Amino acid sequence: MFKLSITDNVSKDLDEFGEDSEMNIMDTLEVVTKRVAADAEAGAPKDTGKGAASITTDVGYTRYKKPYGAIRCGAGDAYYMVFNEYGTSKIPARPFMRPAADKNRDYITESIRAAIKRTKWQ
Repeated sequence: MFKLSITDNVSKDLDEFGEDSEMNIMDTLEVVTKRVAADAEAGAPKDTGKGAASITTDVGYTRYKKPYGAIRCGAGDAYYMVFNEYGTSKIPARPFMRPAADKNRDYITESIRAAIKRTKWQ
């Protein structure tokens, strides 16, 4: 299994604005991780469909109590998805996670900034 984490350097903002800001960030992370996961699923190799179906999202707090969003893929029987993403000596790389994150990079950044702004002006 491997994961792609979505984090932003917003700890100062979170400390400054407190709990309301955290809730806005958590809601925003929920939305953006689902969008990235949908794009990853659309771009994933689908020989059997198990690999694409193994893509999941998770939003929570780090052990340092900071919000995070993650997209995971390749759990259980779909362990081979990491080979598709990075390739091997015999299998060429067919990335789908990184391109999905790259495609949504600006969307992620702007969404988090907007969540912080909403909190600022509440």
